[in-house]
Amino acid sequence: MHRKHIALLVALAAAFILTVPSHAQDPGALDTIQVGVANVDAGDHFPVPIRMFNDETVEAISLGFWWNDPDVFLDSVSWIGSNAIHISTRPIGIDNVNFSVLIGVIKIFEAPIQPGDSLLATLWFTADGGAVDQIILIDSGFVPPAGTWKFNIGGGAASFGPQYIEGKIIIGDPQPPPEFVVSTGALDFEAFEGGPDPTPQTFSIINGGGQTLNWTAAWNSSWLNVSPPTGTAPSTVTVSPDISALPAGAYEDTITLTDPNATNSPQQVVVTLDVIVPPPIIELVPDNFTFLAQQDSANPAIQSMQINDNGSGALSWTAANSEAWLTLSAYSGTAGASVDLMVDITGMTFGTYFDTIVVTDPAASNSPQRAPVELTIVSGFPIIALEPDSFYCAATAGIDPYDRPIFITNEGGDWLRYTITSKKGWMSFTPNIDSVLAGETVAPIVSFSTDPLNYGLRYDTILVTAPSALNSPQEIPVTIWKMEGNVPELSVSPNPVVINAWECYNWPRLTPVPITVENIGGEFLNWTAYWDAPWLSISPSTGVNDKTIYASASIIGMPIGTYIDTVAIVPELSINPPESIEVVLTISEQTLTPVLGVPKTYYRFIFKNKQVGTNEQPVDIVNLASGCMDWYATENTTWLDVSPDSGGINDDVWVGVNGFGLPLGKTSGSFEINSNDATNGPIEVDVDLYIWTFGDANCDGQVDIEDVVYDLAYVFLGGPAPCPEIWVGDLNCSHTVDIDDAVYLIAWIFLHGPAPCDYDVGPPLAPAVHTFQDDMK
Repeated sequence: MHRKHIALLVALAAAFILTVPSHAQDPGALDTIQVGVANVDAGDHFPVPIRMFNDETVEAISLGFWWNDPDVFLDSVSWIGSNAIHISTRPIGIDNVNFSVLIGVIKIFEAPIQPGDSLLATLWFTADGGAVDQIILIDSGFVPPAGTWKFNIGGGAASFGPQYIEGKIIIGDPQPPPEFVVSTGALDFEAFEGGPDPTPQTFSIINGGGQTLNWTAAWNSSWLNVSPPTGTAPSTVTVSPDISALPAGAYEDTITLTDPNATNSPQQVVVTLDVIVPPPIIELVPDNFTFLAQQDSANPAIQSMQINDNGSGALSWTAANSEAWLTLSAYSGTAGASVDLMVDITGMTFGTYFDTIVVTDPAASNSPQRAPVELTIVSGFPIIALEPDSFYCAATAGIDPYDRPIFITNEGGDWLRYTITSKKGWMSFTPNIDSVLAGETVAPIVSFSTDPLNYGLRYDTILVTAPSALNSPQEIPVTIWKMEGNVPELSVSPNPVVINAWECYNWPRLTPVPITVENIGGEFLNWTAYWDAPWLSISPSTGVNDKTIYASASIIGMPIGTYIDTVAIVPELSINPPESIEVVLTISEQTLTPVLGVPKTYYRFIFKNKQVGTNEQPVDIVNLASGCMDWYATENTTWLDVSPDSGGINDDVWVGVNGFGLPLGKTSGSFEINSNDATNGPIEVDVDLYIWTFGDANCDGQVDIEDVVYDLAYVFLGGPAPCPEIWVGDLNCSHTVDIDDAVYLIAWIFLHGPAPCDYDVGPPLAPAVHTFQDDMK
């Protein structure tokens, strides 16, 4: 290309940057303009098609195209076969001197261009007879004086620029130069000081052009190893840091890839290495405690807990508990400390009490650690406690109810010497006589004998007697339904239920795992699910007969590891006993580099001009690669606040606005979400704050003749609705927007008629749950 042509293109590109208006974001799928590829010879007359993909109707088009060589001449633009052939206004501006063409389509009365993938136009070129073999690119951009690159979809929506796929004119058989294509521009390593070297990482080099790409790598640091240091694409390069001589700290180097013949030489791969001091690891020995005491007697003996450091660094711990009956000999210290647990039962009655010792160190990798403490105070005399409080059993001819345990606990003192009998003799007990020490539980088995019973409901009572117990005897009512037909029978599958998760966060979100509960017998089967683990939830937890229930896991705050809980499906009436299924949750470390995601990148807040205040909406921040990720936020204006402004992947985050002091109309701002951990970012989130008044239909902060024009375009020409909401155009309080409102506004502006009315349109668009104003206190 001649020097003057290059200078002209640079000047035009600068003009485009300075003058092109910002467009709205393309709704739906990305609309696309794709220019074709033409393989021609010198002297040929040839077409280059322009195809268009749009997923919404398009009412106006302005598209500028550039080519980079005088060896081709644009003869004409053809609309034959075009999706816009039905539209009369199709202006064209061809400028062969400056190698550009501007194509326009403007719908006035016709139907718009319909969604689809179709031909827009065809460019007809002639190649110079003396043209050499070469590749001529057809690019997009602004064409002076006002040719912006955009679609307009009408309906009051702003214009947007479609994405572009460039075209090529290939004259003869040119051989392009080599071109670097490097799989990544950055490699991040992390290792503990004094530990093993981090796992090597690789990147690939391929030739995205022609000819041969012979590359050479250069770097500076002795701790960085690159293998091989030279090669011919395609190549795989291994990068291996050596931390053996490195103290804790942050290190960085750059691998520079060069080939003097490549069009984009040099290329760089930035290598960062964080050598960190290994954190302390809290160990509690033991990590749970049980105390037993008798009411109005001596305090239980002191027990001790050792607090150790199983990691590196310096453990500096603090401890806390909540109950007054438990006191620790120390509430802070360093590794190796021994802490005494002292219990005072003065004034306490018999029963079971619980507390938890929480040991924390913000620097520890497993902080906090918890040691549960259970205190049982028994009475001086035995006390009978029974579970369950009743039995409801199913039977049929030849099949007795399944055996069931009775849990007998001595909640008092001394020995509970008990005897079990039944009033009608339909049950037997193994054993039927036994003793239970204070605070302990036994589980004798009750068996049923229903052959003598008639069909229908039958009743009996289990008696547990102990002459020395304060509450003897205790009874358990028993109902036996002897069924004449097919009895309920429980079936549960699968077993086990397996849930695999990444540490900290999962994307997509963890899907609940289905569990099938069935009644494979007759009648009706009511059932209930029971489980213990706080990370597990079962929904629904009750049902009748056949049902699909779902096991869900919440991993927030849980370290890497395998967790197991048992879900018991307990039938109210079944010929077979409860079924237990094992739920296995495995939380693994995610080795992929985080990918920052912010699903919602636009927020709108609305205040009425006489009701300006503060408001907030939630912000969702995700790791699209799953796993842990830290993030931080920055705002570009004082009226906008993200709270908190940094944190982890599971934090609750809010964007708040403070409309005090802002002008009428639309005020725009934005904030960015970024992450030092992620491969991408920052992600910009736009925020529009509207302070509206009745009559300001175009949101420019004034009520004037422009709003009359705006309302008329909306009513008669399908123009955009009043913003930010349609009620802004309701000048006469009729609760509709029509021609009367335009007449009303004209009368107010020109004839001293009444001012626009004012009524309450209801609650704010985004009611605050957690307010920005609270954070400012």
